[in-house]
Amino acid sequence: ALVAKSRRLTAFLEAVIDQVASDTGKQLEIITPRDPDQRGCQLSVVLHGEGRALFDELTRRG
Repeated sequence: ALVAKSRRLTAFLEAVIDQVASDTGKQLEIITPRDPDQRGCQLSVVLHGEGRALFDELTRRG
């Protein structure tokens, strides 16, 4: 049950990231495999051109 919930939540986050990238035109790239069996519950994302600014803002917010 826990693994199934994890997969659903990760798939939801993947869809949200894809939608945000599409809606904003930001170069947001998921670099972990799209196949849930290969990635588990982790998503690694690269924000091309603005990654440092995002990192700094997330750090500032704690």
